[in-house]
Amino acid sequence: MTGTRRLAPALLAVVCLAGCTAATTAPTPTNQTDDYQQADVSGLPDYSLDDVPTTPVSPQFVLEHRSALSGSIIRLRGTVVRLLKPGTASSGGFNPQPGAYFVPRVFLDAGPAGSGEPNNELMVLLREDDTDYQAGQIIEIDAIVHASHVAIAVNRVYPNS
Repeated sequence: MTGTRRLAPALLAVVCLAGCTAATTAPTPTNQTDDYQQADVSGLPDYSLDDVPTTPVSPQFVLEHRSALSGSIIRLRGTVVRLLKPGTASSGGFNPQPGAYFVPRVFLDAGPAGSGEPNNELMVLLREDDTDYQAGQIIEIDAIVHASHVAIAVNRVYPNS
């Protein structure tokens, strides 16, 4: 093997980083959560359950038992942090594209009262005409949970009209 040298993996990475350019630029992640998405739940505990509770549960309970509750209809009780309805500008600077379907959503506090931390909020998707909520209001609703260890989606369940 004349004329070739084997480089250590760490040195090879430095050489490649210094001498290579990417063809595309990936978006830079930010710490700011978007008002239209559930905050990242992958760092939260995900405990198992023997039975799905029949009594009202807190948003924190739902976040911490998300995989075990997936596919279940639960009774959810929590304090409204904020409501986003069609035409509401987000604090994250993202607004749905014109003509896109926007589902109203309510965020329930899942942490200490008034914590205001996005990772302590549970987003619940609502029906288009269900937008009569106020910050600080305590609500009790039926909801279905769709979740895994890394993601959660909660939809309000409405009684037959």
